[in-house]
Formats: sequence, structure tokens, C-alpha cells
Amino acid sequence: MRAHSHPTARFITASARTWLAAPADGPEIWTVAESRNQNDPSERAAENVVAATGLTRREVDPALDHYGEFHDGIDVQIERIHCGQDQAHLAGIVAMRLVTDLKLPFAEDCPASLVANLSDRSKSPDR
Repeated sequence: MRAHSHPTARFITASARTWLAAPADGPEIWTVAESRNQNDPSERAAENVVAATGLTRREVDPALDHYGEFHDGIDVQIERIHCGQDQAHLAGIVAMRLVTDLKLPFAEDCPASLVANLSDRSKSPDR
């Protein structure tokens, strides 16, 4: 049904329970929606998405049309992706702390700036 109402989109099975939509010749729709949603509501015009992403209106318009119709499901996809990013970030912090706290031999191979950056980010209130 969705494919019929959005002929310029292709649907990709991401897992047994989820799918991702993408313009036939462009990025996944959630990435366009995410770019749009990063702006203040008054600045969410397609032109701003084009400027921010480097995509064309021909790529952005169908993606935003699809998002407009199915935003609830796409917003859930975005939340899942953010959750996965947060989990990966946390895993990196835990790994770096183990490496540095346990003084493992390969800790010396880790750049000090990376260890400091992960340590600083783990103290951030928004994480």
C-alpha cells in the first residue's frame, strides 16, 4: 500500500520486524527527516534541508512527502537509531575506562586525546 502511494520510494527490510524507506535514487527517508527535524519548526522548509544536506529538491521532496504521511513510524525508526548510537557511545566509554583503569598493555596504544574526549563526554549531562 505504501509503495503504491509513494512510487518514488523503495522499501528496504532492515530486520524481521522493521523496514526502511528510501527514494529510489536517494538517501533513506529517515536521514532526510532527521535533517529536517534538527531545525527549529519555523526553519523546516525543504530548501533548508537541501542546503544542509547537499541533496536536490528532486531527492528531498519525495522523502519529505513520505515522512509527512508516515512520520510516526519513521520517528520510531529515528529513536531506535539514536538508541543504538547511544549504546555504541556508552560501550566505547566503558571499553576505554576498562583499558585505562585496568592499565592494560594496549592502553598505551590509545591516543590520550581519545581517552580524554570519551571521559569528558561521559560526564556530560545530556548523555
